[in-house]
Amino acid sequence: MQSPSWSPNTTSSNKEKTKKKRRDESCSSTTLATDPHFGSSFFPGVGDTAHSSYYSYNSGEERLQEQQEQQEYPIPVVVDVQEKKKRKMMRIAAILCIAITFLCGAATAGIAATRRRTAVTPPPPLPTNLTVGAYYYPWHGPDFHRRSGYLRRELDPPQVPQLGEYDDTKPAVIAKHLEWSRQANIGLWVCSWWGPGRREDETTRTKILPHNKLFDHKIALFWETRGRLKPVEKGEKTIEEVVDADISYLCQEYFGHDNYYRIRGRPVLFVYLSRWLEDKDMLEEVATAMRTSTSKHCNEELYIVGDHAFHAPKPRELDLLDAITNYDAYGPIAADGGTPYATKRDVNNYYDDQDGWQVMASQHSCDFIPCASPGFNDRGVRLEVNHPPLSRKLNGEGNAYGTFFNASLARAVYQVEKATGNLLMINSFNEWHEDTQIEPVKVTTEPTNGNNAMTQGVMYEGYGDLYLQLLYNWTADEETPMPSMAPTASPTASPTMAPTKSPTMAPSSPQPSQSQMPSFEKLRDAIPEEPTVSPTEEPDPLSPLFTLPFTAAALEYTAYLELDDGDPGGCTDGNVDAWPLNGAATKEFCQSECTIGWTTKGEYVEYDFETTDAMKVRVTARVASKQVKTFRMVLDGKGWREMETSGKGWGSYEEQIWYGANISSGGTHTLRVEFTEGGINLCSISIQQQTD
Repeated sequence: MQSPSWSPNTTSSNKEKTKKKRRDESCSSTTLATDPHFGSSFFPGVGDTAHSSYYSYNSGEERLQEQQEQQEYPIPVVVDVQEKKKRKMMRIAAILCIAITFLCGAATAGIAATRRRTAVTPPPPLPTNLTVGAYYYPWHGPDFHRRSGYLRRELDPPQVPQLGEYDDTKPAVIAKHLEWSRQANIGLWVCSWWGPGRREDETTRTKILPHNKLFDHKIALFWETRGRLKPVEKGEKTIEEVVDADISYLCQEYFGHDNYYRIRGRPVLFVYLSRWLEDKDMLEEVATAMRTSTSKHCNEELYIVGDHAFHAPKPRELDLLDAITNYDAYGPIAADGGTPYATKRDVNNYYDDQDGWQVMASQHSCDFIPCASPGFNDRGVRLEVNHPPLSRKLNGEGNAYGTFFNASLARAVYQVEKATGNLLMINSFNEWHEDTQIEPVKVTTEPTNGNNAMTQGVMYEGYGDLYLQLLYNWTADEETPMPSMAPTASPTASPTMAPTKSPTMAPSSPQPSQSQMPSFEKLRDAIPEEPTVSPTEEPDPLSPLFTLPFTAAALEYTAYLELDDGDPGGCTDGNVDAWPLNGAATKEFCQSECTIGWTTKGEYVEYDFETTDAMKVRVTARVASKQVKTFRMVLDGKGWREMETSGKGWGSYEEQIWYGANISSGGTHTLRVEFTEGGINLCSISIQQQTD
C-alpha cells in the first residue's frame, strides 16, 4: 500500500512475513464466468449485464470458418448429353447457391468481426500503491458511546467487539486499532468531528494525534454537517460565523500536524452530506466560507471532499468541491433491491452509477474518491425508523459472509484516481451503531439471527478479522507481505466468492413497501447531543496509566484479547478468566488478590505506562503452570522476549524476568503479555528502570 504521503508503509521487524494470498477472482479463461468485477455470467443477457460488453459468445470465428469451407465445394460436371436440361437447371441452382452462400458468409463474417472486437477483453490490472482510508468514530468512552444501542449487542449470543465494549481514549485501544489498520492496509482515518471540545475532538486531538504508535498513519476530519449547522437552523448564528470559528480552530489544532492528511499539499476536510447542503441552497455559502477562512487563518488552500455521489448522477454544483465521494452505499442499494439481500447485479448497478458520477466530476475538474462498505443494520439504535437491514452476504443464505464487501471492493478499487493518490475509502472502521464496521468482532461458533426485530431473519456471524483480510487482499501490492494478525479462531464460513444460486426465501417479517421505504438519509444526527468533554477528564481508574516503578495486578490491564466464550472464576471481570489466589504468602508474592487463568493460545493482556525519557527497564511477570509452557512479552510492538515457565504446578508462582528491555523515548508505552501456549496463570507484572 502507499501511505497517505504516498510512500510505502513499514512494518515492525518482528512481524510474521506471509505470502499474500491470491484473490479468489483470477482473470484466467477458466474463471471468467465468476469474475466479481465483470458480472456473474460469461454470456451476454444471462445473469449480470452491467459489464457484458467485456465478454461475448466467441463462436463467430468458428461459424466463419464453416462458411468458408462450404464455399470450397466443386460445381458438379455432367457429361451425359441426355441430361442437358438437368445440367442447365443444376447450373442455375449452383449459381444461386453460391450467391446465397457468399451473402451468408459475408454477414457471418461481419458478425464474427464485430464479436471479435468485443470478445474476451482482459480486465485491467488491479491498481497499485493504493491509499486506503476508513471512517473512524472516536466517540467511545467508558460507556461505549453513551450506552447507545447496536445490533450485535442484541443478538443471542451477543457479538461484541473483540476488545469488548472499549473506551477509545485508552492508549492501548488506539494502539490495537492502529495495529489492525496496518494489517488491513489502512493508512488513513477520517475521524468524525462534531466541533471543538466534543468527545470526538478531544480524543482525536489529545489521544490519537500524539499517540506514540501513530507513526506515519494519517488523520483527516469528517465535518458533521447537520451537527455543526444546528445553530444556523435555529437562527442563532450565521453560516459564516460557524464555519469561520471551526476553520480557525482546525488551522490551529489540526492542519499543521505532520500526520494530518493532505492531497496535493492541501489539508483535506471531508464534508458529510454535502448533497443535503445543496438541497438547502447552502453548499455555495459553506464551501466559500471554508475556503475564505482557511486562507485567512492558515494562509493556504483547503481541499474539500463532499459526500455527494448518491443514486444516479444529476447536475450538481461540483465546481464548488475539490472531490466527491459516496459515503452511503446502503441507501441506493436498499432502495433498489427492497430486500435484505443484494445481488451481484445490484452492486454493479450501484457502481455503474458511481462511474457516471466520476465522469461528471471529471468534466468539472473535480476528483472522485470511491468507497466500499460491508453491509448495514441500524435497527439496534433506531428501530422505530424501520430501515431494512442490508446483509453482508450476497443473494441470501446461499453465499458466504463477506461476499457483499468483496463484490463492492471488486468494483471500487478500479475507480481510484492518481490525482488523489489512489485513495479508496471504507465505511467504516468502527461505526457499530449501523453495523458498517470492519473492526474485528469476537468469533462465535454458529451464525445467529436471534432477536428477529433487529435482524428480520438475516443471519449474522462473529466474523473475527475476516473483513481486515478481505480488504488487505484487494488493496495490498502483490509483493507486500501481509502483517501478522493476532491469532483468532476461524470464522464459521470462509468467503467463497463464486456466485451461488439464490434460494427462495419467505421474509420472516413484513418488508416495507416502496412507498414506505425511507429516504435513507443517515440519522446519526438523531443521537442526542452530549455535554462538552473537559480536556482535564481523569482516566478510567479501572485501567490506570502506570509510572515507573510499578507492580500491576494481572486484572489491571488496559487491553485484552479473550478467545473463549466462558468467563469462569470468582475474580472474573466479565472480560477475562480469573480466580482468587490461595494463601497469604502467594498473595504477598504476587502483590495481587487474583490471577488470570484458563488462558488459551493467542490470548493476551496489555499494560500501559509512562516514562519521562529513554531508558532500559527490567520487566517481571509472575506466572505459574502445571507443565512447561511458553509466553511472550512484547514492548511497544517492537522488542520482545520469549519466556518459559518451569511447570511446577498451578499454585507455584515464579518470576520470569526480561532484563535490559529498551525504551527508545519518553511518553506512553505498552507491554503485552501474549500467551503463545495456553494453560498459564498470570498474577502480576512489574516494570522498573534498570540501572546496572
